[in-house]
This record gives sequence, structure tokens and C-alpha cells, in this order.
Amino acid sequence: MKPLHAIAILLALFLVMSAVTWQTWATPEVDSGREMHTPLRLLAGERLYSDVYYLYGPAAPYFNAALYGIFGPHLNTLYAAGLIGSLLLVLMVFQIGRALMPTTETMLAAAAVLLFSVFKQSGNLIFPYTYSALYGTCLATLALILMIRHLRYGRMPGLVAAAAVSGLALCCKLEFGFAAAAALAALIYLAPKERRARTTLAAIGTFVLVPVVVYGLVLMKTPAQAVFGDTYLLPGSIPAELLHFNRLKLGLFSPAKTAMEMLSALALLGVLGGGVLLLGRRLAGESTAWRDEQAGRTWRVIAGSLGWLALSLLVYRTGWDLNPMRALPLLLAAMVWMLAGPAAKPPDQPGKERLLVAVFGLAVLARVLIRVPGGGAYGSGLLPIPMILFFYLASCGLPALAPAAASRVRSTVLVFFAVAIATATGVFAFRALASERERLETDRGDLRLEAPAAAVVGQALDFISRHSAPDQCILGLPEGSSLNFLAQRPAPLRYEILTPGFLDPEGERQAVRALQQKDIPLVLLFNRPTDEFGPRVFGRDYYRILMKWIEENYTLAAVFTPRSAAPIVDIHPLGPKDEIVDIHSFVQLRASTDSPDYVHPPSEAVPEIGDPVYFIKCYRRRADPLEPRMVYRDR
Repeated sequence: MKPLHAIAILLALFLVMSAVTWQTWATPEVDSGREMHTPLRLLAGERLYSDVYYLYGPAAPYFNAALYGIFGPHLNTLYAAGLIGSLLLVLMVFQIGRALMPTTETMLAAAAVLLFSVFKQSGNLIFPYTYSALYGTCLATLALILMIRHLRYGRMPGLVAAAAVSGLALCCKLEFGFAAAAALAALIYLAPKERRARTTLAAIGTFVLVPVVVYGLVLMKTPAQAVFGDTYLLPGSIPAELLHFNRLKLGLFSPAKTAMEMLSALALLGVLGGGVLLLGRRLAGESTAWRDEQAGRTWRVIAGSLGWLALSLLVYRTGWDLNPMRALPLLLAAMVWMLAGPAAKPPDQPGKERLLVAVFGLAVLARVLIRVPGGGAYGSGLLPIPMILFFYLASCGLPALAPAAASRVRSTVLVFFAVAIATATGVFAFRALASERERLETDRGDLRLEAPAAAVVGQALDFISRHSAPDQCILGLPEGSSLNFLAQRPAPLRYEILTPGFLDPEGERQAVRALQQKDIPLVLLFNRPTDEFGPRVFGRDYYRILMKWIEENYTLAAVFTPRSAAPIVDIHPLGPKDEIVDIHSFVQLRASTDSPDYVHPPSEAVPEIGDPVYFIKCYRRRADPLEPRMVYRDR
């Protein structure tokens, strides 16, 4: 296959997946609000880390703020950034793959990256949980391309450019900067001895210089304590809740089960790889009998792998839905050892390039080393290069194990991958088209949300527009700053996200003091359980001081639920002077000034965080006039 034909197929697949998932990429109740609103606050003159909390490096939010300044604060600006960045990532992955394997294999690998990293429904790269992940992985991948070119041509400007881009990746998100740094270290190791000192100076000096300049510019206007405090760069500064989150992602709460899952994934690959080898031998006319020396080894691998899988499933209860990506760290570590271990021969040019990519792939998985995800929110940015290496090991490594049937084994691998990718494409497209979604239209852009979310967020935005002025703050909790962006209302706190771990008790009291100084007519609380951090319910399991202040100063004004949910109870008795006007999906109550104050409904009628219904609770400041009042309920 010609490279241009492969690129055309990838572009067509990208366009198809973009069309079927159009505007479904953001999630208003998780992370997306921070990515929408933080750049807007920076554009308005607020300072990152000082006025606006941000967990990651400064490059992404300031870049998005610049995009807002040029193209306007609109969802389409972020959509375009995500689409362009994701497409460039796929094309760069294709470029790296061509350094390792033929064009057809590279196209299939890039298609897998497109599906499982860019468009996976559980976490995409077009509107990622943080644009720092998208920009970080793009920059680190570009740095890897520049390093490969330096290996080929030995030009010093290329090395300096690779180191500079690596440093910029570090300013987006640490794991991508560290992966690029590991590849730079491999590049230094591979440099000729007479040039190693010069290569080291250029690579390390430039890599360090870029973050020093970037963070230096930030520190000129922001105290160092704020920068290091927000990003948890200092040892021992990470709160227990965030450590809990990382332990959960790494599987450290059940280390034995996690280790078994990794070994089971390796066993699954042993079964699949052995089956491919035997089928390839059969197609090539070679013996597949147990007594044949080569075929016998393959049968023993399959039998041993099946035995391990049975033991793991029946005794350790690892589950049937094994993720083969869990075996990647073992495979990549073995690849690095074979290319650079004590027994390895000095690598030739292709071997050097394979080693460079393998070191990067292993390093980028460091955060999820013992529990590699199969994509999704926290794996989408980490998987592109490891996935390329996975395809390389399958399409080039397996045929090498059966020299007499190499071409048939390769063809079998290609057919297997092509069928798997075609199936995944169909499944992803079907899920996207079959899901019941409704368009939520706002002045700041449109979203296609699941029907319950579209109804609830739409009701909340309508309520905000009627019961607050454009210059009044609203507080969305725990991750509700999407409402600030979409309703065009400022945020009262420096925190765009208030999941567990960001505030200690004194931090809560400081937040309360900050809220007391602002004009905040409304507080809105999403149904957002936070089990992944340990504490589950806002106001009950964490941030009780803040919730107590809200309950003392605000009253429950409305509970927004989907039209199909249980009816919302009246939040105050109807007086004789109340006028009921049916408008769309809600009832508007125009109460007289002498009507009684809001009366809380019975507790059993009010949904609570963790209940299986999408809702937003709205609290209204007690001192506010009562007119007009709204009760959202089913018709």
C-alpha cells in the first residue's frame, strides 16, 4: 500500500468518526467545565495558579486563552483545537510507525490509535479531561519524530528542536515530558562516543531551558508557593484523596489481582499469538502437529497460557473481559532489554530507532505501569506510541518466529487486525448513533448530550438566566463550572473543580470567606459521586464546612431532573395569587410578595448524590426577593 493511500483511508475514517460523534465529546458535570472556563478567566486578566487553580502545567490553558482571544470564547474553538490536534497526532503516529514497519501495518496501528485514543466514548481526545493531555502527547510525539530524524541525519538543530519540544511537553503535563526526557536519554546513549558530550549538553541544556523560561514567566507574576502548591511538584504535597485516585488507577488496592491481570493479559496474547502462528503454518503448508518441533513449542505455549487463564479466572476471579494492553509494560521492557541489554549486539540504524521508540513507549506508561487502560479518559493520551509498538511486535515479531511461514503469518496478523478494527469502528459508530442524545444550544456553542443531561442542564441554564444578572457570580459544584461558561456568569472561587483533596478545613473556611465577599445569588450542585477519590458525596463525606455554610445561607430553590424522571415536588405551597404558566418543560410560578417562603420538600422526594438519576440541585440566597420563582417538574 502506498503511504498516500493509507493517509487517505485514515482521513476518511477520521471524518466518519467525527461525523457520528459530532459535538458529543464534552461532559458538563466532569472536568469539561474547567477546560471551558479557565482560558476565559486568563483572557480576562486573571493569573493562573494565583487567581485560578490549575493542576497541570501552564502551556495548555494559556494556549487556549490565546485561541479564545483570536476566535472567541466558544465551544467551537475548543472543538476545532481538539479535532486538529487529534488529527495531527494520528498523522504523527503514522509517521513514527513507518520507521518500524510497512505501510499497511502502520495504517492499521494508526487506525487503532484513532479509535481507542481519539474517539473512544469513555474518554476522547477531542474534548479531553484536560487539554494538557492532548497538547502534551502531541508535543511529545513530535519530539520523538525529531529524535528519529536526528538519529538518521545527525544534525544538531534537529536535536535542539527535539529537546525544546520535549521541554514544552513537560510544561503541559509531566508524564509526557518525562517520556520525552527518557527518549532523549536513549538518544544520548546511542550517540557516537566522540559526539556524546556535545549531544548531552545540547539535549539536556535545551530540555531544561524551556521549562525554566516558561515557568519563569509565570513566576514573574505569581508566587512560587501558588505554582508549586497547585501542581503538587513538591514531595509530600499530594493530598490523600489524590493519592487514593492514583492508587485506584494503578490497581494498588488489590496488588495481587493487578499482577494476575497483567500476567493473564500476557497469557491471552500467548493464546492469540500461538493461534496465529499455527494458522499461518497451516496456510503455508507447514506441519502443525504436536510432535513437530516448532509447532510443538507453539502448542505448549498455548496450553500453558490456557492453563494460566483458567487458574486466574477460577481462583483469582480476574474476570473474562481481559485487556491485552495490560501486558504492554512486560512486552516493552523485554523489547528494550533485547535491544540494549548486556547480551545485545550494537544496534544498527533500524535497531536504534526501535530502541528509541520502545524507551519512549515504556516511559510514557510509567503512571499506569502495572494497570494499563485500554483507552478512555486517563489512557487516551498515553497509548498512541505503545499501541504502535504493540502492532509492531505482532506484525513483525510473530512472523520472525516462523521463518518458513513468515509471509502467511504476516497476512494472518493483518487480517486479524483489519477485522478487529472494522468491528470496533462499527461498534463505536453504532453506539454513537444509537444513543439518545439531544442538542443543547447556547450562545457559547452547542453540545449533543444524552437526553437526561440535555434536559437538566438546559433547565439549569434557563433558571440561571432568569434569576441572576450577567455580572453576578454563580457557584457550580463539585465540577459545575461548565454552567459558568455556558451561562456567561463569573466564578466566585479560584477553584474550577472542588472534588475531594483540593481543600483542607482551613481551605474551606477561606473559601467561605471568599464567597461572603461576592454577589452569589445561586449555588448549583450536580449529582456527581466521587468514589474514585474515596469520599463519595459532597457535603456529607467531604467539604462539610462549605456545605453547612451553603445550607445556612441558601435555600433549596429547585431540583432539575429529566422529563422522564419522577415528578419534582413543589418547593413552596401555591397561594391563591399564584399564576401558573406552562412554558415548554417547566411550570413558572409568579408568586406574590406575601407568599410564604420556600418550604423544603420531604427528604424522600428529593434525589441525593449517587441516585441513578441525572439532576442538579439549585440553592438560592435566602435574602433574595421571592419573585419570580420557578418549579421545574414533569408535565
